[in-house]
Amino acid sequence: MTIDTTTEKAAGRPLAQEPAQLDTKTPATNGDHGQGSTADLIDLAGKVEDWDLDWNGDQAPTLDLDQVRAWITDAYPADFLDDAAVLQVAATDAWTGRRFRPGQVDDLLDYVAQLDRQGKAGIYLRATTMDPNAPGRGKAEDSVELVDLWSDLDLAGPGHKHDPAEHDGLTLPPDEDTARRIVADAGLPDPSVWIHSGGGLYARWLLDTPHDLTDPQDRQDAARIVGQLQDLLAASARTLGHHYGTQVRDLARVLRIPGTVNRKVTPGRACRIVEETGARFTLEELAQVIEENLARFPAAPTRAGSSTGKHKEKDDGAPVELASRHDHRFTRPDALEYVKREAGVPSRPATTATGRWWPTGGRRMRLGSGR
Repeated sequence: MTIDTTTEKAAGRPLAQEPAQLDTKTPATNGDHGQGSTADLIDLAGKVEDWDLDWNGDQAPTLDLDQVRAWITDAYPADFLDDAAVLQVAATDAWTGRRFRPGQVDDLLDYVAQLDRQGKAGIYLRATTMDPNAPGRGKAEDSVELVDLWSDLDLAGPGHKHDPAEHDGLTLPPDEDTARRIVADAGLPDPSVWIHSGGGLYARWLLDTPHDLTDPQDRQDAARIVGQLQDLLAASARTLGHHYGTQVRDLARVLRIPGTVNRKVTPGRACRIVEETGARFTLEELAQVIEENLARFPAAPTRAGSSTGKHKEKDDGAPVELASRHDHRFTRPDALEYVKREAGVPSRPATTATGRWWPTGGRRMRLGSGR
């Protein structure tokens, strides 16, 4: 017998509803198509196939290309970015991915759809734009523009292996409210957007203008600010008894794209935008808020560095670039900064005879100097 799974769609009846309760008191006999008959079972089988139910009986998430488009056009608009820069889309086990000019949104969406059809566990976008000529997946020094500051707050639950004994007894935040409190208690402004990654929350602070990263000094200053944000969130989380992973401090960081499916656990969970404020920030004002609030918290306990090579895997499987003595040579200031960071000591801005300096819109400004 052939089961027709298209009947409900052809009839125009909705499929996303609770399955009908079958009356099993009236058995089917010799082709009887009454209530509880074989015909009812066939009808229900077609519905179940179309629902794509998961083990909990909840409807499994699917790719939402409209939300992908909305995120790309809002956070990375073509008229906002350097024409020479590219956006890099990558996926689990396909970290090199593909690169797209800021205006190639349709091509980017087609590639995201292709990765989704392949059932990739995660589909990501590099946070910074990058040099189109960079080899491989690109490194921090291949960054062209910074468009936002970001955080990645993992929540306790499936998909996150976390042993408090390995993190000074600190646990992962149990829920979204706790994750939001970590950000609030850090003294940070409400982010431009909250994104549920399917396993945690991203808070992202969009800049009012892209910050150029092609100058080595500007890139180093921007990396310091991104790193200090991670240190601040870790300190805030620690006061609440929770762990925040600071591995997302690198400028080559990739984050899940809203509208895609997080398939780290079966059958998958939606990565989606849950709140937008529309706020935009200057890098200078965010840097100052981060520095002032970081000073309120005690330094993190010193832990031995765990990096033994070029990459360290974060929970989501995305490689994190870490320098190591085996494959990098440092200038003295860079080496000191790396050692302090690996030891959990908060970074501080460079001090000159005339004061401390932060990057802002391609120029330098001394904080507390009255501009």
